[in-house]
Amino acid sequence: MDEATFKERVKRLMEINKVVVKLDPAIRGQAFALLEGYVGTGKISAHRPESSEKEETQEPVDTADLDADLEAFVGTLTAEPGTPADSAKALAAFMYKRYGKAPVTPEDIDELAGKAGWTVPRRIDMTLKGAKINGRTLFRQEGKSFVPTVQGEAFFKETYKVKKGKLPKPGTQATTP
Repeated sequence: MDEATFKERVKRLMEINKVVVKLDPAIRGQAFALLEGYVGTGKISAHRPESSEKEETQEPVDTADLDADLEAFVGTLTAEPGTPADSAKALAAFMYKRYGKAPVTPEDIDELAGKAGWTVPRRIDMTLKGAKINGRTLFRQEGKSFVPTVQGEAFFKETYKVKKGKLPKPGTQATTP
């Protein structure tokens, strides 16, 4: 992380702190969890600060093609997962592989299912909301989106052999006023 990115994230954390500190202590943790995505949405450069002056004009590029990545991920699985709910969890794992803990919507999963040719439940939101392994929830709901919990991340890594992605999710860039 370069110094400019660090300073931007600190600035955003301070903004969030001003809001969260005014809240009831019982909900501060949940409030921060809702706003933590705002911290990491600043421009993150893949270049080192000492690289060149051209860095300022270059935008980070999503070099990985979504369709090719999805095809490769589906190819690593021997067959379509056993149930539609398993398919939804597998596609959530694919999103985790690309975008890390970025919020996932049921529409994202449904779109990927269409591209993969997989069947998913009609109410993907209820599937993700109720997804548990050994009594522990796999997703935390944030509005209409879902974020993998620590147990969810471990489940993805163990079951689908994926690592946490680092690409910025398209359409999640926050605009600063």
